[in-house]
Amino acid sequence: MRGKLGSVLIVCIMAAATLVAQTAPKTASKKKSNHAQSVEAQLEQLRKDQTKREVDAVRQQQLIDKLQDQLQQVQQQLQQQLPKQLQQQAQQLQEGIKAADEKATAAQSTANNLNSTVSSLQTVTNNLTSNLSNVDKQVRDLDHPLAIRYRGVTITPGGFVVAAYFWRSRNENATTATSFGASPFGGTVNAHLSEYRASAQSSRPNVLIQGMVGKTKLTGYAEVDFSGVATNTNQVQTNSFVLRERNLYSEAQFSNGLTISAGNMWTLVTMHRKGIALRSEWVPLALDAQYVAGWDYARQTAFRVTKNFNNKAWVAVAVENPETVYAVASGQSLTNVYGLRTSTNTSDAAFPTTGTSTNMSPDLVAKVAFDSSFGHFELKALGRTFRDRNDAITPFKTHVSYGGAIGGGFVVPVIKNKLDLIGEVLSGSGIGRYGVTSGADVTVRPSDNKLMPIRSTHTVAGFEWQATKKLTAYLYGGGEYYQREAYVGPGNTAAGYGSPLLNNANCYTEVVGTAISSCPAQNRVVLVASPGLIYRFYRGPHGTMQMGTSYEFTERHTWQGLHGFAPVGRDNIVYNDFRYYLP
Repeated sequence: MRGKLGSVLIVCIMAAATLVAQTAPKTASKKKSNHAQSVEAQLEQLRKDQTKREVDAVRQQQLIDKLQDQLQQVQQQLQQQLPKQLQQQAQQLQEGIKAADEKATAAQSTANNLNSTVSSLQTVTNNLTSNLSNVDKQVRDLDHPLAIRYRGVTITPGGFVVAAYFWRSRNENATTATSFGASPFGGTVNAHLSEYRASAQSSRPNVLIQGMVGKTKLTGYAEVDFSGVATNTNQVQTNSFVLRERNLYSEAQFSNGLTISAGNMWTLVTMHRKGIALRSEWVPLALDAQYVAGWDYARQTAFRVTKNFNNKAWVAVAVENPETVYAVASGQSLTNVYGLRTSTNTSDAAFPTTGTSTNMSPDLVAKVAFDSSFGHFELKALGRTFRDRNDAITPFKTHVSYGGAIGGGFVVPVIKNKLDLIGEVLSGSGIGRYGVTSGADVTVRPSDNKLMPIRSTHTVAGFEWQATKKLTAYLYGGGEYYQREAYVGPGNTAAGYGSPLLNNANCYTEVVGTAISSCPAQNRVVLVASPGLIYRFYRGPHGTMQMGTSYEFTERHTWQGLHGFAPVGRDNIVYNDFRYYLP
């Protein structure tokens, strides 16, 4: 490019010079001829330089073209060689990745095998530990068996041995069971004499026998104490008391929640702590063998059917052995009235102390219970029949009357596993014998000697506090009310129950020469309050050793008799006992 520009420039200069020469005056041509020659020489030199530059440019272009060819060849060589190298490198890389992957897989496999081996070793170790633990437990069980295996059944002994020491401010001539309904009035010798006794007769050994037949659990249970009385019972030298049946029953528990029970057991009227099952009854912690007023119980032969609905609801019905307890006004004649436990038609060979009534039909009991996080709640109903035969009044006749009651109860955990609030009530007619104060079921109407049920209400409430693992405290308060069922007998005499015609004047007077004053007053309400403490010195695999102490205040109010006299009996009782429970 530079060569072409230079050529053009030279031509232009030459043309300009020629033009100047032609137009210049001829006079000046001679003067300037030498100058033109000098210019031409310069131009020639420029042409030569230009030619040389053009030759140099051509050579440079040729060198550039050669270099470009070489570059192209190199590029072609690179294009031919580089993919191969890259391919080789890529292949080598892939082979390296594959080898690394294989190594990683092998390492993972090795790790998995190691983990599997470790897991297997851990499992073996755990199994060995479990086996050793089981063997150790079996050895301990052999040394300290909780139950005895015999021909496919499990035999579990239980119960406790107790030594009770108690004092009453007024003498009741009672053993470990206080006669709440007979607290002495001020008009008796016993009101001026205290009473101290000690006894082991409330000790209660038991045995539980269980076995499985398919999915059905079979159970037998026996519990006894030593509160029976015989002609040779005494506290002179041997403190001898007779073995007595408390509970003796069998049951079959099916997988569908149905349970059938038969035998001597706590009545279904007794409140339960949880569900409806034998051995889950709520029994007050009171040290007194008669527990606390207002609590309803009986232990009697029964047949019971219970249905469990997923451990949330229960329904039970029972037919139970009946008995009729009566009370009449002092001096009321029951001549030729039959069917009562003191009637001449009843045999006293089997029941020399209390006799037995001639019963028409069993007591019927029904109960529903519900358990939740709020506690245990239940409703119950009792139906009873009473019968007697009268041949003292014409025409001779057999009389039938009916009684019954409804009630309910609850056990509410105010503080879970710490503090429980407990209460129950039963109200109706003819239910006296289910209370603990020895109340009457019926009285006798003098006009026809028919048995008339006495209305009554029983209630108890309290707290049970697990203060520590070793210390338990409780407080109960309860009472039983018996309604007046009074009549006027022949000759305007007192009859029935709670008659206002009774003469209670001597109830506060100590009659000289007699141990007991002539006091015919009949109970209207009986009250008991009882706080107590139980301290467990030891609780473990070898059983439980504990000491308990309690105080009881009892008070009974009677129906007013003549002149408005309504005597009141009171007693203060202190209990202490020591117990050992089998593990």
